[in-house]
Amino acid sequence: MTKSQAGQTSEKKSTPEPGMVPIYLGLTWLCPGLGHVLMGDVRRGLILGITIWSLFLSGLLIGGVGVVDSKLNRAWFLGQLPNGPAVILAVVRGKTMMANPNAKVGTDSYLGTPDVPNDYEPSFGRPNEIGILYTALAGLLNLFIFYDVFDRGTYGHRGSQESAQEASA
Repeated sequence: MTKSQAGQTSEKKSTPEPGMVPIYLGLTWLCPGLGHVLMGDVRRGLILGITIWSLFLSGLLIGGVGVVDSKLNRAWFLGQLPNGPAVILAVVRGKTMMANPNAKVGTDSYLGTPDVPNDYEPSFGRPNEIGILYTALAGLLNLFIFYDVFDRGTYGHRGSQESAQEASA
């Protein structure tokens, strides 16, 4: 079977510099998939990034920003943390909205607009649980992306034939 039949391209990917691995890992935390994109694996990075962001945003849409809570759901919050700054923004937004949900227009604690008042109510029951689960799964999947970035950045891209030879040896 030729390489084109196996779904591989004929060009071999260059090995990233191992000194750049911490930068790739930081960028992966900042935006899932960005580490792969900068290593030159754009397709993989886009697929992973879109998957992680879709799962995380689905959780927020189902359960609201209150699903990311560092005090009520500490264990789940640890699973949500690998999603990056989006988790921190959701915590800040959720805390300020829940601190004073019906603030008057013009006050410092008001987060809505005059046309759309801020009547935030956190979700309870199944929507809250599903939102917590989706956002935590997105974070835990991002841990696998961290490992993949570390592995590819340190050892370079290994094709299926090379890894099959290593497994049989």
